[in-house]
Amino acid sequence: MKNRPWFFFALLFFTMTPEATELTPESVKGAYHLGIPERGQHLVELAYGDIKGKNVIAVAPCKRCPPTVYSYLKKESDILNTSIFTTSGMYLIQYNSNSFIVVQPDAILGKKAWEKFSHTNIYSKNEVTSKSFSRKKIEQFAMKISNRAMGQDLGKMQHKTGTYYLAIPVVHIGNAESQYSIELLNENNKEINITPCPKCFIHNYQHLQEESSIIGVDVYHDGSGDYLFDIDEGILVHVFSNASGLGKVEWGEKNRFNVFSNNQTYIRYLLTNAGRQSLIDNRLKKYFSATKAKFDNRIEDALKGNLETTEQSSD
Repeated sequence: MKNRPWFFFALLFFTMTPEATELTPESVKGAYHLGIPERGQHLVELAYGDIKGKNVIAVAPCKRCPPTVYSYLKKESDILNTSIFTTSGMYLIQYNSNSFIVVQPDAILGKKAWEKFSHTNIYSKNEVTSKSFSRKKIEQFAMKISNRAMGQDLGKMQHKTGTYYLAIPVVHIGNAESQYSIELLNENNKEINITPCPKCFIHNYQHLQEESSIIGVDVYHDGSGDYLFDIDEGILVHVFSNASGLGKVEWGEKNRFNVFSNNQTYIRYLLTNAGRQSLIDNRLKKYFSATKAKFDNRIEDALKGNLETTEQSSD
C-alpha cells in the first residue's frame, strides 16, 4: 500500500477522458512552485485525470505523497470560461496555461460574493510567476471570479450591431444556429435586421412605437407573430405570440422565450441561473398585461363612445 498514491497519479494520467476546456493530462502533469511554502514544501505535484466519470486534479507535496483531489465544476467552468475545481470548501482555479490559484473563501461559489479568504496560494510551473503573486493579487483574482459567477461582473454590455449568442440554438436550413448576425438601425425608423446564417434570408423587425411607450422598453415586430424586446444593453428577448399578438393576449405558462446577447458570458450565466430566467419571464408577463390592459381600455372607451352616439341619435 506504500505505493498507492503513485499508482493513483499514474491511473489519472492514463485513464483521462478530456472534458475541461484547454486542459490535458500532458499540459497539467508536473511540478508546480508555490507562491507561499506550505508545511515546508516549495513544490507540489499536479495530475489531471478521470475518476469514475468525473474530471479531477490531484495535488500532492511529492510524487509518492497522498494527494488532495479537486473535482471539476462543469457548470461554473462553463459560465466563467475558466476551469474550476473544488474540494471541502477549497477552490483550484486555472489562471493561465501553467498556473492555478487556490483559495478557501467564505462562501460556496455562486451562492454569495466572496469577501474573505482563510487560505490563498498559487501553483505555477513558472517560478517567476509564483513569486510575483501577493496574497492581495490572488484575492482580487478570486473575487473577480466570484463576482462573475454571481452575475455582478459579466463584462461590458453594449447596445450595438454585431454577433449575438443565443441561449437556445435555433434550426435554420437544417442546421442548429447558436449565434446570429444582428443589425440595429436607429436613424429614421428604428428597426432590427437578423441574419440567422450565411444562406438565410434577413428577418426584419419594425419598431412598435405605441407598445414601446406603454411598457417602457423598445419592442419590435416582424409582421407575423415574432417579437423582440430590447430589455437591456446587449440583450434582446425573442418571443412568439401566435396570430393574436401583443396587446390581445396575456403571457401564459405555456409561452416560451429565447434570449440573444452579444455577451457570451451573460448567456452562459443565464442558462444556469433559474432566478434570472424567472425575472425575464415575469417582465414579459408585465409587458403583455400592460399592453393588453391599455388596448382593452381603448376598445372599451370606443364602445362607450359608440353607445353614447347611438343613444343621442335615438333621442
